[in-house]
Amino acid sequence: MLNIKQQERSDQYKKQEMQKKLDEENMRALKIKQEREELMRNRFELRKQIDTDKQKILQDFDQLKRGKMNTEDIAKQYGYDPKV
Repeated sequence: MLNIKQQERSDQYKKQEMQKKLDEENMRALKIKQEREELMRNRFELRKQIDTDKQKILQDFDQLKRGKMNTEDIAKQYGYDPKV
């Protein structure tokens, strides 16, 4: 009788430990998934900003080629000192 109760407590403890490990693993997996989603969102936003900047640079370059802008104006616009 005593041996049966000890076995039941041991089984219950093992079950609780297993459930605890499963819960921890699920939380870890969820955290990884959330981090991955955030990285993908950041990557998408960065790509969008890069494409926008690229289009602006190409437009400015085209205007420079057509003589509508001078190099000093473009240099100032992008934060460069044209005198250097």
